[in-house]
Amino acid sequence: FTLNGTMDWNAGGSMSGSGKTVIASVATVTVQGDHGGLTSRTLDNSGTVTWKGPGANGRWDWDNCTFNNLSGATLDLQSNTSLYNYGAGSPVLNNAGTLKRTVGTGTATVQVAVNHTGTCQVQTGTLNLTGGGTSSGTFEAKSGTTLNFGGGTQTLQTGSSVTGVGAIGFSGGTTNVEGAYNVTGTTRVNGGAANFNAANCLTETLNLTGGTLGGTGTLTVNDTLDWNGGGGMAGSGKTVIASGATVTVQGDHGG
Repeated sequence: FTLNGTMDWNAGGSMSGSGKTVIASVATVTVQGDHGGLTSRTLDNSGTVTWKGPGANGRWDWDNCTFNNLSGATLDLQSNTSLYNYGAGSPVLNNAGTLKRTVGTGTATVQVAVNHTGTCQVQTGTLNLTGGGTSSGTFEAKSGTTLNFGGGTQTLQTGSSVTGVGAIGFSGGTTNVEGAYNVTGTTRVNGGAANFNAANCLTETLNLTGGTLGGTGTLTVNDTLDWNGGGGMAGSGKTVIASGATVTVQGDHGG
């Protein structure tokens, strides 16, 4: 099935089966309402898909499906709820285009695996990635926003890039940073494992309040390190406190 115009996917409607839905480059899709579903089906997007998701729950249920956001396409996550891993399958979002978070000032959570080779930009609120995946694309957190790696195993391969004047968070699962990491805002580690394996990772501010900061590479803190609570550092890598930077250690059992 190929869509060449406009689609309003609203209030619980679902797509299923072993076939494919193709969103043409000129087409637009708006997803909203409660529990719209994508089950055991492939969706290829070359156009613009916007997830608005208002309603009592507002989540978008994915089960054992594949969403390919192709080069030149846009997937805009405006909802403050969950792109939900529903059922026993392994849904996946393959992003070669633009994945962005706009409009919503709360948290949009993506529970499915994200394999990302394109552009990911957080323009408002928080984007929380909890399904793991493998990425070689770019990630950016704009001022006042947060991009959070919150679960699963996420590998940011050589060739990937994480930047931003906002915040980059690590709150669960394991994130392996193999590519460029240059955050002029804040890096927050409060759960899980954040492994910095690249040679020259940089952050302006580091808040370590839980979880483990590890890896085999080097993370340089240029301004402030607040090491508070139970967060720890481990691994064969190095944490460098730049000249003029300050470190405050407080709370119980940081190690």
